[in-house]
Amino acid sequence: MSKEYFSHDIGTLNNGKIVKMMNDYGFAGFGYYWAIVEEIYRSDGEFDMADISVMSKNTGIDENELTTFINKCVEEYTEKGEGLFAIENNLLSSRSVKKRIELRKKRQAARQKEAEERIELEGVEFVNLTSDQYDKICTKFGDEIANKGIAILDAWLSRKSTNAMKYHNKNHNGFFRADSWVVNEAKVAVGKNGLNWGV
Repeated sequence: MSKEYFSHDIGTLNNGKIVKMMNDYGFAGFGYYWAIVEEIYRSDGEFDMADISVMSKNTGIDENELTTFINKCVEEYTEKGEGLFAIENNLLSSRSVKKRIELRKKRQAARQKEAEERIELEGVEFVNLTSDQYDKICTKFGDEIANKGIAILDAWLSRKSTNAMKYHNKNHNGFFRADSWVVNEAKVAVGKNGLNWGV
């Protein structure tokens, strides 16, 4: 089973709404709060209150106690009219969870865009570059050094050594700095080892 993580606010214990809730529930309430946050997150930001028995089973919190706690988090533990949770159309949500989900979706979209922009280079199996990155490398160093560097890096990644494995399935643009070992080896291989080459 794959694991998914989301950030946990370091200042949660200083949040006025959390302080109000903990005055009534103590650290048990803190645990309740984060268990509910996880359930909302797993439901993609909105948990259907019709399934409160499922949440009760998943969290181990008695259904009546859970419902009471959620209602207090919506109506009593508030600041500036906003509660720890909100219920609209029987859907339980949290502003902080929505922010985390929006951030996750932005990251996924960025990764998807990068994956779509990756180019397929003939004979290259492991080096991942976007077409824009490849063009910039060719412009900076020339096609011959760029392609030789890609071949050198691909051969190194193919060895699957402990060090090389750290870079598998990543974007490899960082290997093409002017002072990188890849570029330096490519320059030597094509006989252009001048100190100012490609700078």
